[in-house]
Amino acid sequence: MKLSQLLKIANSLQRQAGVNDPYIFKAVFMAGGPGSGKSFIADQLFQGMGVKFLNSDKAFEYLLKKRSLSFDINPDNPEEYAKQMEAREWAKQLTDITNVNWVNGMLGMVLDGTGAKYEKIKGARAGLEAIGYDTAMVFVNTSLEVAHERNKARERTVPDSVVEEDWHAVQNNMGKFQNLFSTSNFLVVDNSKSLNSSELAKLGMTLRKAAMKLLNRPIQNPIGRATVEFLKKTKGKTLLDAKDFIVEHAASTKRLAAFVCYHGRRWYQACK
Repeated sequence: MKLSQLLKIANSLQRQAGVNDPYIFKAVFMAGGPGSGKSFIADQLFQGMGVKFLNSDKAFEYLLKKRSLSFDINPDNPEEYAKQMEAREWAKQLTDITNVNWVNGMLGMVLDGTGAKYEKIKGARAGLEAIGYDTAMVFVNTSLEVAHERNKARERTVPDSVVEEDWHAVQNNMGKFQNLFSTSNFLVVDNSKSLNSSELAKLGMTLRKAAMKLLNRPIQNPIGRATVEFLKKTKGKTLLDAKDFIVEHAASTKRLAAFVCYHGRRWYQACK
């Protein structure tokens, strides 16, 4: 698959709600190791609310199927593994392109990742906040034993060593994430137990209330508030319509992270 095809797919996913997006400038990070049930919890929290779900795993699984590759990610099969890793890199590129498109529209987003790499999330958060986003995190917790069990039950499995390594990394990052996002923007969900239908319904209601609390607050970030006011006055619709304004204000925060630089290439040489 060529990059031009990835761009075509990403552009077809783009929905530039702009200043009309009900959850404008809201970004929620999901964190939890393999088998923690992040995608399930994310659905319970945000499904049907109109926020965008950013998850490279979806694109990765699509490419695995498209290329008739195994969902069993096993380095002991070097030829197959090399093809799987190539598909993963394409999936990451597609996700990055989609992310830029959605951020250009200031859309409310859920960013689904493991949380094993603290610095990566810290940088992404700083970049989003530098251009106006409010950020929060949902940390999905589970025991290592349950993580192993769920990994084995999934269609796409990873080696036990990866499950254990990521689980420990995520657990070690939990306190750091809580300090980074602050208590009011950090939600821990224990997803270790198997629930019956009644318990699932109760959990769904609890999580939906938590999601509404995170998303329905007025924009807290002063850059985000100023950008919305600017776009309304100038009848602009996306960040591209306010590139000079955004670059000026983001630079003043001294938090131009890698994400802003990536997006800046499409604006105005923001990274020079």
